[in-house]
Amino acid sequence: MKKLLGILVLVLMFFNIVLADSSLPNCKGTDTFKWTNCFGTEEKSIAYDQLYKDKYKDKKILYQGEYRNGKLHGQGTITFPDGIKYVGELKYNKPYGHGTMLFPEPKPIFYNDTKYVGEFKYGLPNGQGTITYANGTKFVGNFRDGSYYGLGTYTFANGTVDKGIWKNNKLIERRNL
Repeated sequence: MKKLLGILVLVLMFFNIVLADSSLPNCKGTDTFKWTNCFGTEEKSIAYDQLYKDKYKDKKILYQGEYRNGKLHGQGTITFPDGIKYVGELKYNKPYGHGTMLFPEPKPIFYNDTKYVGEFKYGLPNGQGTITYANGTKFVGNFRDGSYYGLGTYTFANGTVDKGIWKNNKLIERRNL
């Protein structure tokens, strides 16, 4: 219960930061493709998007944040139909830059209450980041296309540590970092 409360507080805190940080005016009108340099809220179909098209076919996301040239661009919050929430920078409809993604349900490579904080590129973890699983296991290091890649430290829930070079989520060379 404490963990759930803690996650809720973090989400609300990030949501408030996004709202407070936008100095842009509210978006006007109902044609979101014309919204530019403004702050708005929209339920949006993303089935056309190659990254999400199969997973969210015929479903909508909720977006609250900044727009540029009709696209999600700048600071914002995306809530996906399955409860995944992203708070951070976006570029042309995708997480891009620094952000936080919370996974409330099991996903193929994630578990309940998993949290990733770090850099994104084209909607996936890319660059420096930290992923923390509900059981306390944590990876701190580099990511490429959503996988551990490059220098990193994986700390198991029991305290055991693997440090070194990672490729596609596998430790390929142990090193003392």
